[in-house]
Amino acid sequence: MLHWLIAFGLAVGSGVVYADDANADDANADDATTGDANTDPPHRSADEGTEIVEDADTHWLLGLGLLIGTPLENDFDRALATRAYGDPSPTYGADLGALYRVTRGFSVGLRTAVRHRYWLHYNQPAATLFSVDLLANLDLRHTFRHRAQIGFQLAGGFAVVSTRLGGESVRDLGGRVQLGPLATFPIVGTLRILVRIAYDFHRLSIVGETADLGGATFLLGFEVRE
Repeated sequence: MLHWLIAFGLAVGSGVVYADDANADDANADDATTGDANTDPPHRSADEGTEIVEDADTHWLLGLGLLIGTPLENDFDRALATRAYGDPSPTYGADLGALYRVTRGFSVGLRTAVRHRYWLHYNQPAATLFSVDLLANLDLRHTFRHRAQIGFQLAGGFAVVSTRLGGESVRDLGGRVQLGPLATFPIVGTLRILVRIAYDFHRLSIVGETADLGGATFLLGFEVRE
């Protein structure tokens, strides 16, 4: 009888140990499965899915805007005044530019602009001036919170100026230098508002009189990043 009791005890003990080992293996397997399922995804920036202006894949900045400028008093205006022409109008125009981003805050490119100004006369057609600029452009910017940018532009080149006075047209070529601050603000996606305040240096001779066609200009437009 004692022999059978000892054999029964050993059998029960083996079964308990086997059950404990099996439960431990199942628990380990569950932990491994749960660990795989609960693995945290890679950290994602709060700005993911929105435009990051420092993105290395952004190479081109394309801008288009309308401008208005204040005229400077000069010899050409005074010569027109002696012929009964009025004061010069503000300068109106449009500006188109393409910049290539060399580094995160520095870009180079080209800009072209068209500008128009006129002088009214009480009984004759107005005297008009129309110019087309081609400028090389250097652009420095600093970005705040991956969004707004404030910077500075320096541009230089030449302008072809066509003046119509008394039914006759004359064309002149002169240099133009422009510098001033700028700012851009996001709208949606890669589209941004562009604001630029600049001062132009542009002096040339028209019909024998010195004309200073520079002055302060204000531009409001849009910029797209590619």
